[in-house]
Amino acid sequence: MKLGDMVWWNGGIAIGYIYELLLDDHEITDWGLDEPSVIIGLAAARGPGVPYISYPVVCLQDEGIETLSTFDSELCRSVLDVAARVVPEVNLSKLGIFRKCRNKITLSWTVVEYSSTARNWVEIAPDHSILGKGGVDNLPAIYR
Repeated sequence: MKLGDMVWWNGGIAIGYIYELLLDDHEITDWGLDEPSVIIGLAAARGPGVPYISYPVVCLQDEGIETLSTFDSELCRSVLDVAARVVPEVNLSKLGIFRKCRNKITLSWTVVEYSSTARNWVEIAPDHSILGKGGVDNLPAIYR
C-alpha cells in the first residue's frame, strides 16, 4: 500500500484513497493515535467536507481493507467518468464511490461529491445507465 492507492474498505462496499501511512511515532502522535495506522479518505482530494477514517495497520486484513486490482481500478475510473458526464460541474477529486451489491454481484455504484459547497450524487448501473441523481436534499442518508 502506498499514498494515493485506491482501496476497498467498509466491508467491500466503499472505495477509499490512502491519505497517510502513519508508521513513525511522531506521525502517529500528531494524529492523536497510539499505534501505526492508515488514514483512508472517501475521495481523492483532501479538504473541507471530505471525510476520512483511520485504521490500525494490524487490523487491515481483519477489516477487509486491500488495494484494488487493476481491473477494479479501471472499473472505478470508468464509473467516475460517467458521473462527470452526468454532473459536469463536479470536482472529480472530491468524489467518493460506493458499491451496492447482493451475493457479491454489483447492483449499482453511487458516486457522491464530498465538498463544503455541494453534495451531488449519481447512482450508476453496471451497464453505466443512470439510475438516479440529485443533490444534498435527496442524498440517501447512508452517504451523508
